[in-house]
Amino acid sequence: MSDFLSKFTKSEYDKTVEEKEVLVQSEPPHKKDDKEKKSKEEKKKEKKLAKQLEMVPEDIEEPTPVVSTRRSSHVEETSIDPSYKANQRKKWIGAIVGVVLFIALGTAFFYFINQVKIPDYVGKPVSELKAWANRNDVTLEISEVFSLEVSKDYIISLDPLANTKIQKGSNMKVAISKGADPDEQILVPDFTGNTYFQIQEWLSTNKINNLRITYEYNDEIPSNEYVRIVFNDKNIKPETYTRKDYGLIYISNGPEVLPKDVKVEDWVTGNKSVNDVQTWANTNNIELTINTSSSSTVAKDGVIYQSIAPNTMISKKSKMTITISAGQDVVIPDFSKIVKADADLMNPVGYTLRFVEMYQPEGGATYGSLIWQDVKAGTRISPANTKEVVVTVYYSLGRPYINSSEYIGQPQSKIPPSIYNENLKSANFTYVIVDDNTSAETKGTITGISPANEFVNPGAVITFYVSTGSVTTP
Repeated sequence: MSDFLSKFTKSEYDKTVEEKEVLVQSEPPHKKDDKEKKSKEEKKKEKKLAKQLEMVPEDIEEPTPVVSTRRSSHVEETSIDPSYKANQRKKWIGAIVGVVLFIALGTAFFYFINQVKIPDYVGKPVSELKAWANRNDVTLEISEVFSLEVSKDYIISLDPLANTKIQKGSNMKVAISKGADPDEQILVPDFTGNTYFQIQEWLSTNKINNLRITYEYNDEIPSNEYVRIVFNDKNIKPETYTRKDYGLIYISNGPEVLPKDVKVEDWVTGNKSVNDVQTWANTNNIELTINTSSSSTVAKDGVIYQSIAPNTMISKKSKMTITISAGQDVVIPDFSKIVKADADLMNPVGYTLRFVEMYQPEGGATYGSLIWQDVKAGTRISPANTKEVVVTVYYSLGRPYINSSEYIGQPQSKIPPSIYNENLKSANFTYVIVDDNTSAETKGTITGISPANEFVNPGAVITFYVSTGSVTTP
């Protein structure tokens, strides 16, 4: 307190007043006006200062009032603090800087608390990213592309990248996989000898989902090996297959092991028919093979033979062969003992009978007798035979006979068809035509034949005489 009051001795106070008076007198009018606009705060300071001065000891002389020399009667006597303006300026600058810093810090704080770090969703389902985006108010711009490496609906890339920060409410670009291109053509190899795992690896590598693997029992192909492939569309080939096409790949499950719980009956001595055996086979899922054979003792369709002995226990899907009777064999007769007239009346069963009549040379088979049959007499034809059997029997027409009355007086045009018809019966005739210049017959009329009215051997040469019409009657 004493230090503070020591500053307010009479000499110090007079000095201060004089300095202020000089300042007031030297200030321009507009400065004085500014001083008149003192704030309440300044007045409070002056009142405080006055109170402090009242507390100064009595030996301190009262300051001599300073009278302004200015003519303006309204200007009051004031004391001026030279550091006031500087302090005020500093206060304003400090306030502005504080506001700016507050706004900047607030903005920065808001910015940082509104940021989120992007997790690494590459290679993960897009559903996980969508859930994260919904929680953090991030809008996803999704694009889809075909990809062999990334599964369908899984993420390929992110923009911005994973592990970077993004502002809530902003957009984010995402590329997701549509899977492998369904229209891409892929050569399906021959899987013969390949196992299930090799085929499954090929399907996985080529991103093929529409070729499904299934198993089936197989007695020939080892277990777990490829059997066959079947496409849904019969027009699809291994070289034209695309991912969108469907099909089944069959893998062997090895032979099916079934219990032997089916008893084989006695079909032979039990006089059972083929219908009985077929019913039994269908009921027990037995693969039945049926052969036929003729029999002179077993009725038609009766069982002659069975490949599995009676009372044997077998499993379902077993194989069994039986032979059934087709009835008695048909025996080809000896036609040398059957004349042509009787053979014409025959109605054979099991074969077709065909007759051929032929001319014979001198010393050959007599007329109406058998020359030859192309199926040997005594040949047996089974009723089970499905091929047509034709038996051709050749009968003799004897030696050819030349009857001149059939030709003389006929036109020359009759010669070719007559010789042709005779040759169909193996006459094997040839003929020559000689001009007859001595005949008064019409031109082209047959006037003679040689040989005439006699038997000849097959292969004979027949001479026909034909009128030239050069002789006229008087």
